[in-house]
Amino acid sequence: MIWKTIFKRLLEPLKNEVGAVTIDHYEKLMLLVGVSTANKFIDLDDVTADTFKIQLNTSAYTFAQTLIQKSELSNELATNFGYTQGDEPLASVTWLDSGGTTTWDAANITWTASGGSIGPARQAVIYDETTSAASFTDALMMNIDFGADETAADTATFNINWNASGIFTVA
Repeated sequence: MIWKTIFKRLLEPLKNEVGAVTIDHYEKLMLLVGVSTANKFIDLDDVTADTFKIQLNTSAYTFAQTLIQKSELSNELATNFGYTQGDEPLASVTWLDSGGTTTWDAANITWTASGGSIGPARQAVIYDETTSAASFTDALMMNIDFGADETAADTATFNINWNASGIFTVA
């Protein structure tokens, strides 16, 4: 299957560590990307068709590559002090193909703590809120492990800053 080969190449770099942060993908991502959008599968190149979201999880969450949908996740931070469960969309999502390199990117994420601290959070998960199939909804895409618990004190910001080259690239 051509798509599986293409996205295997695409996702292999996501297993690399960048400093203390590790990004990995959920295994069904390779099967769901590029499949019929009429069935509401993940569509990375039509960035207006899908709504991609990110959530923060505590250190009690254990990444398992075999998970498929958001409802299987556990230990999301509670709605409190500037963080709202399930409510942070990726903004300014882009899919750019230029000079033989394809890049998927979005704006950096910022939550501002108000009235208390946000965190501690150990991981973030990107999922596609618009996926819907007979057996699942809200398909899991990527897990970002910060390498340590991160907290934003009252009035500080909790930031996820993507690499200047994008969330991921394929050359």
